[in-house]
Amino acid sequence: MRYATTHEDDDVLHRQDKGTTRALCGDEAPHDVDADVAAYGLIAGTRFTCGPCDVVAVHRAPTRHGYRAADASHDDVIAAVQVLAVSGFEPARNPDEYDHRARGFFVEPHNQGSVEVFRFHNGLPDNVEGAETMLIAYARALRTAGWDTGEVQEDDGAAYFIAHRPAAGEEITTVFGDQPSHHPH
Repeated sequence: MRYATTHEDDDVLHRQDKGTTRALCGDEAPHDVDADVAAYGLIAGTRFTCGPCDVVAVHRAPTRHGYRAADASHDDVIAAVQVLAVSGFEPARNPDEYDHRARGFFVEPHNQGSVEVFRFHNGLPDNVEGAETMLIAYARALRTAGWDTGEVQEDDGAAYFIAHRPAAGEEITTVFGDQPSHHPH
């Protein structure tokens, strides 16, 4: 999945599948937006996601990428991956095998009720310099869903943060009013 806009200078990001210009909401969105540019705009509050595209994305959130196969039954890992995927972030594909093209978030179990979140770039976990902005965006998405997040840290050249899952019944699955009400779209 990727972001695109209906007009070159539009600030509403539509989600669409690769190989098409039709957004998930049904609008034509022929202007591709780089993933990092979209993330910076979302963090800064200068870009917004299309609500109808978000609804469709919730039902299509990937569940087999962004974690190792060995962690497929780890509830905290799966919950974090779903929050990040629904938030529009691309998961690292096939993290069990080295792929120099792999890019996106990656989640590993930490302790009971918590996970470690990394950003893969060129098939490997990125360092703080390269990953900090995206890790901050990932942490923001998890906090919006009710998770607690720690500071970005680095271990053996791999930048990550620890996220603690909310207690049962406290997790937020839908955020209403996420976009400013004064926004024209």
